[in-house]
Amino acid sequence: MSVNVRLWRPAAQRGVRNGFSMIEGARLKWEEASSRGLAAATGIVNAHLSGRYLGQWDLGVLSDLEGIRECAAKKLQWQQGTYAEKLQDALEDLVASLASMDEAAASIRMYVNEIDTPSKGSPSPLGENRNENVIPVYGALPLSAFENWARETVDMFHRELKVKIHQARVMSQR
Repeated sequence: MSVNVRLWRPAAQRGVRNGFSMIEGARLKWEEASSRGLAAATGIVNAHLSGRYLGQWDLGVLSDLEGIRECAAKKLQWQQGTYAEKLQDALEDLVASLASMDEAAASIRMYVNEIDTPSKGSPSPLGENRNENVIPVYGALPLSAFENWARETVDMFHRELKVKIHQARVMSQR
């Protein structure tokens, strides 16, 4: 095993650990933003339903006040707008955390691009060509396995964000 490979492996392991640690940090931010978005979406729906059925509610002694239903309807519309802004903020935070995940997944790969390409016939840490003798980063897994795992994880969040954006658009059209 050459000196380059002995120096490369600990650095590659550190890159994998740091990359997945950054993905985990971004995932925690994703969960927090997702929770805020769900709360905002719930608020929008509740305000909409309350406004929809406001005319059917028995307000008791408050019914004697002039314009109470109109005032309540305006307040519910204002609440919908406030919740829509909160939902937009949550979606922006989701996009930001996803960008952090993309950057973290790419950082695992960046280190590989910086190493010297081994001579022909020697093991390649890249693992791009499956016919080559690939140098494992941990045990028997090459760096490409970790890169693919990180990419698949981040792609899952990309798909989830597309669904959430679609749902937000549908809600805003109502």
